[in-house]
Parts: sequence; structure tokens; C-alpha cells
Amino acid sequence: MNNQLALNGVHGLHWNQSAIRNIKSLTLSSNVAQPTFSENSEFQIALARSALQKCGVSPSKAVCITIKGDSMEPVLPDGAIVGVNLDGKRIINNEIYVFRHSGSLHVKQLSWNDDNTINIHSFNSSRKDETAYLEDMEIIGQVFTWSVFVRD
Repeated sequence: MNNQLALNGVHGLHWNQSAIRNIKSLTLSSNVAQPTFSENSEFQIALARSALQKCGVSPSKAVCITIKGDSMEPVLPDGAIVGVNLDGKRIINNEIYVFRHSGSLHVKQLSWNDDNTINIHSFNSSRKDETAYLEDMEIIGQVFTWSVFVRD
């Protein structure tokens, strides 16, 4: 298994793997995101510790989220699973982040504009970029990996 994702059942983890929890929902409590984790092992993934180390992600700060919607297609289609580093709060231009803005949870590519605002970019060309101030956003974490499944 080495550095590959194992998607069904994390019961037989190899010594060098970590189980990554799936976020069922995120709720705001005192302006801090509190994840609710799914207990269904079908939605946990196993990722090699060496892969997490290579990405600079602590296993205790890694979660996965299932993409809902088409705003990040074709790169992240509806149903794709993204691995999120909950410690990845500092915005690096053109990286993908999970964040809350205007009361909704988003997965988008972010970058700084010259006027100190943040450009919110969807990969879907039918969507227009948005702009926001960092103070108006809550950065949940940086996406460090993703998996897309072929559907029938």
C-alpha cells in the first residue's frame, strides 16, 4: 500500500499508515469551526504517514471532506474527496482551501490581490471569481490531497 489511499475499511492499517477522519459537518461555535466527524469507517481513508510527512501534515490535524457541487470541476468534481490540513491557515497564492464565507462552507483556490483582498477562484469556467477580506472569512484548512472516483 505504501503511499496510496486505501478507501474501504481502515481496520487493517499497516504500521506506517494513519486513519484520516471524514468531516460529516462543520458548525460554528464562538467563531471557531468545530468539525463533527463521521463514525462510518466507509468514509475514512488510510494514508501513509510518509505521505503526510511529505505534505507537512500532522495525522491529528488531517481530515477529509467530500466535495458537493460543480464549482471546482473539472479538477474537483462533485463527490471528490479532499484531504485537509487543519493547521494550514496561512494563505499561499493559488493553493486550495476549505473556508467559511457568507455563512457557507467553500472549497476554492485562493490568492492575495494587490489591494490586500483575497481572490476566490472556482475552476469551473462558468463561475466568476469573487473577492473578500480575510476578516470576513474563516479559513478551515489547506487542501493537501484529493481523490476522484470514476462513476458508472
